[in-house]
Amino acid sequence: MIGKSKELTQTEILAFLWENNLAIDSSFLPPEFFEKFQDVLQLCKFIAIGWAKPTKDSQELIDYIWNTLCDLRDLNPKDKYKDIMEFFNVQEVNVEF
Repeated sequence: MIGKSKELTQTEILAFLWENNLAIDSSFLPPEFFEKFQDVLQLCKFIAIGWAKPTKDSQELIDYIWNTLCDLRDLNPKDKYKDIMEFFNVQEVNVEF
């Protein structure tokens, strides 16, 4: 289950964003982000729920997308979050899921 660990992984956060991409305002992430990375974001979902394991190559793609997300949101890619609400709260984003 997503977010069951002590800290969320990059993959779990990306999976959550992908699962909720239709509810995410374009001012937070542009639709092009989801369109461009949809295949890897879907893989993140499968990894997060335990249906797949990342390979070296897929982990490099996940890291690239994570760094892109962090650049877009002005986040430190090395920061850790205990849950998805903390991820949004550090950005002062109000969300309702």
